[in-house]
Amino acid sequence: MRKTSFYIALSISTFILVSSSFSADAKSPRELATALAEIRGEVETLATQLEESKENHRSRMRSLETQKTDLKLELQRETLQLKQLQAKLQTIREETKSVSVAQKDLTPAIKAAVKQLKASIISGLPYHLEDRLQELQKVEDQMNDGLIAPGQAAARLWEKVEDELRLTRESQLDRQVIKVQDKSVLSDVIHLGMVMMFFRTPDNEFGRAVKKNGSWAFEIDAKPENQPRLTNLFETFEKRIRVGFFEIPNALETK
Repeated sequence: MRKTSFYIALSISTFILVSSSFSADAKSPRELATALAEIRGEVETLATQLEESKENHRSRMRSLETQKTDLKLELQRETLQLKQLQAKLQTIREETKSVSVAQKDLTPAIKAAVKQLKASIISGLPYHLEDRLQELQKVEDQMNDGLIAPGQAAARLWEKVEDELRLTRESQLDRQVIKVQDKSVLSDVIHLGMVMMFFRTPDNEFGRAVKKNGSWAFEIDAKPENQPRLTNLFETFEKRIRVGFFEIPNALETK
């Protein structure tokens, strides 16, 4: 009887101990509900963020697809335009060819005129010499390539002749790369018709174009008495004054 009572007492003590431990670790229903609500809120937030990411991705894909379509259309337009230009160029060449047959007798005369005008330009003042020669050569090249008919080449050649005649009548301030003392320098230049040409370097050195042994050179004018004369000449041209008395060095002297 005592032994049975001891077992009952021990069981009750164990139950009370386990129950006390469970009660200490377990949360109340309200706390569990609060924790569950927080977890549910986090899940909803993550779900919303995921959906936003999906929508941003879909928008990006739609934008890229639109750009792809636009690029395809642009490529088609450019391709069509290129084909139209090629067809137009071919038409021009065919028309030019047919006209050239009738005008082929002009070709030798035009080539001779180009050669003669080139010689005249080279012997004249070195004012934008390379540019003027390139423009002249362009006319002959276009005629040789069949891009313009000999008649058109003749008209353009006459335009170049008029440009050269205009230079002989004008006096102008301009800028040009010239070679001074073996150095290429972008300088201010003044051509007085096609008779004299003076220059002013960025270092404010003055000089003139001088013909030596049939070719032109740009030389510094070191004479003290010429400095104020050239200074006044350039300052006057910068003020766009073309009328008046100018005392200038003799640029016709050769060495």
